[in-house]
Amino acid sequence: MANSRNRDDERGKESRGKDGRGRNDGGADQGGNVGATVVQAADSAAQGVGGGIESLAQTMRQSGPQEGVMGAATRTASQALEGVGKYLQEQGLTGAADDLGKLIRNYPWAAVLAGAGVGFLLACCTAPSRRSY
Repeated sequence: MANSRNRDDERGKESRGKDGRGRNDGGADQGGNVGATVVQAADSAAQGVGGGIESLAQTMRQSGPQEGVMGAATRTASQALEGVGKYLQEQGLTGAADDLGKLIRNYPWAAVLAGAGVGFLLACCTAPSRRSY
């Protein structure tokens, strides 16, 4: 009886392979591949959005007022949009997420306060009005 157990154990080891895992251990690899594909798709989408933002900045610069206070505001806004577009094209979504993580690690209290402020604004915008008319 002990010999039959040993043979069954040996057969089980052979079917699992040297590392002890079963032959159907490719699920983790497939999941990792899907995750990498999603990240690549998000990065390429962010680069496309970056190109669209740059195009918007150029359109704003060309069709907006050129002189006076409004001209200065148009130039400033278009420069800011152009910078955001270039950043998204160069860094993609993963680079932006990494930079956001660094910013939160460097300024944790500011991140907490900003999160609380955003939460408060969302609550104010989505809450039903309590005014009686």
